[in-house]
Amino acid sequence: YSVFNSRNGVLTLTGYATDFKHYICTKDMPAPQVWSQVWLVGPSAVTRIVDAPEPVYIIGERKSKNLNTGGVLEFVPGGFLKAAHLSHSDPFRSTLEEELAEETGIESTCISKIRPLWYGELKQFPDGRSCRNVCLDYLMDITGITPDKVREQFAFSEREHTQLMFVKESELISFGEENYGRFNTRG
Repeated sequence: YSVFNSRNGVLTLTGYATDFKHYICTKDMPAPQVWSQVWLVGPSAVTRIVDAPEPVYIIGERKSKNLNTGGVLEFVPGGFLKAAHLSHSDPFRSTLEEELAEETGIESTCISKIRPLWYGELKQFPDGRSCRNVCLDYLMDITGITPDKVREQFAFSEREHTQLMFVKESELISFGEENYGRFNTRG
């Protein structure tokens, strides 16, 4: 993306690097308000299945073919707003519902409760590159499906993760401590 400005007979060019998801949204909707001040905007969720004696959290491991996120762990779902989501009354929920089905096979009808958890903004990548990523994290409760059924659905389609892990609530802190360096810093 480039902007040309002419001042006092001097032509200047300003540009920036982008990624495919940001490009697609700005191509489909060149001037949405949400993009005017930020680079990327997206929600993610800490998702737990609550129909068990003890809640179970869903964690995915990214495929290693993904250049920036290969092999890292993350709570699922997570994604970036697309232009199509901006037409919904709650574009963040719409994104999460779509990503939940895409990443786990769980349909939105299984969402029993969803509530905001955290807002985060990343202004610089660990390697020093500037960015302006904004993420809204949610806590999402899932009912009407078991981890075994999710594993079964996950196995029958192409996903962004190599595997899904189901971590009991009582083991979540120790799992996080053991895998601290492997978690995606986005959310």
